[in-house]
Amino acid sequence: MRAAGVWFAPNGRFYALGGRSSDTVGTDLLNPREYNPASGNWTVKSAVFNDNQVNNMVAGVLDDAGTALVFLVGGSAAGASTSTSAVRRYDPVADTLTVLASDPWPGTAGATLPGGGAVCNNKLYVLGGFNINVAMTSDIWEFDPSAGAGSKWTLKASALPVQLGYVPCASVGSMIYTGGGSSWTGTTLADSTDSFVFDPVADLITAINSIPRATGETRAVAEAGNMWVLGGGRVAPNPSNEVDVHSPITNTWSLGPAFVTPRRNFAADVDPATGRIYIVGGYAPATATNLLEIYSGFPIQAYCGQGDLYLSSVCPCGVQGALGHGCENSALTGGSVLSATGTAVPDALVLSATGELASALSVFVQGTTSQPSGIVFGTGVRCAGGTLKRLFVHNAVAGAVSAPSGTDPSVTAKSASLGSPITPGAMRFYTVYYHDPAGGPAGCNGANFNASNGLSIHF
Repeated sequence: MRAAGVWFAPNGRFYALGGRSSDTVGTDLLNPREYNPASGNWTVKSAVFNDNQVNNMVAGVLDDAGTALVFLVGGSAAGASTSTSAVRRYDPVADTLTVLASDPWPGTAGATLPGGGAVCNNKLYVLGGFNINVAMTSDIWEFDPSAGAGSKWTLKASALPVQLGYVPCASVGSMIYTGGGSSWTGTTLADSTDSFVFDPVADLITAINSIPRATGETRAVAEAGNMWVLGGGRVAPNPSNEVDVHSPITNTWSLGPAFVTPRRNFAADVDPATGRIYIVGGYAPATATNLLEIYSGFPIQAYCGQGDLYLSSVCPCGVQGALGHGCENSALTGGSVLSATGTAVPDALVLSATGELASALSVFVQGTTSQPSGIVFGTGVRCAGGTLKRLFVHNAVAGAVSAPSGTDPSVTAKSASLGSPITPGAMRFYTVYYHDPAGGPAGCNGANFNASNGLSIHF
């Protein structure tokens, strides 16, 4: 428990860094643990931390002069009431651990552990902290790996409106969102519902709707344009396996599917390419567990629609569609929106698009990668990329079209027949191209085709 969890995209592996196997002095784990999803195996790496203050670190992957490295801030030892200010760098490819001699974390006055950590624009932000058995803090610190030696840390003018430690936070788009965190009662930790959004560029923090349950001592991850707060908490009925999902677009909370084992102080991170969330270790509920869960979350997610934080491409005709839809078409009824019903496993999927022109020729397209910001495509933007396959072609009826329909094979059967079998665990990305003979709003650019939003499906 109390390890830092990091997904390392360059080699496609998950790392549990530091932590301890019990609360007994001397049980600190000094070697990184590497999980390889391809083999399903764990490996204890050869690199060794410089000391045993390896619990309660915050971590993030940053580009350091062209090399992706894991940066780890602060930490304490099992049974200790002191902390370190060290900033350590782990290179998973070379399997080396070094200490950044020039720029220790300035926020460790007293014996302070970093609160929450999130990476945004290749900078690591530390929000709040725990001055062990004394008080929480509210400072927000920014670490820039590209700044000169001795000047990598900046204390932001903004601060958390309340003092918190163990803050679940995640970067979604260009903002950092928090949901919950731990307060200090004077004698012990308590879970909270305090929730905020921090704009690193404007250096501004504001409240968002509070997370519906009190939690802390856990992680949040960014998934499908939302913040997911994973279980956690120590005050009964916590620790929990509940997942609370915050939508930045609507400032609302909803329940995600729960994971299996209630726990707190675990290592976790997300692989953004697949949406898989890795959760390992922690207190479950009060003693250490070594259980690993690979948590798929929602198997079907809409993305790349109007209002999506990741849709940065401006509709080429300058007319946005309705919320969640693709770009507006010549009918000026909000653009086309793609959705799905049924299940991915077993495959009982039906893809449906509405807002197509009354009888438009519509092509259901499958890609192997997403284009979350969209690529200009006719009078709209295309949201699927990689290897593209034309799965189904149908005419819309009264502005709506579905597939598979009639004698069509299933989505997976059709994909396999086109030489692109979908293996268990794979992600595929879908959109619909459709004919717009009028060339978009007011015939803006002469193109006679448009596209819906995107849909990601985890099989």
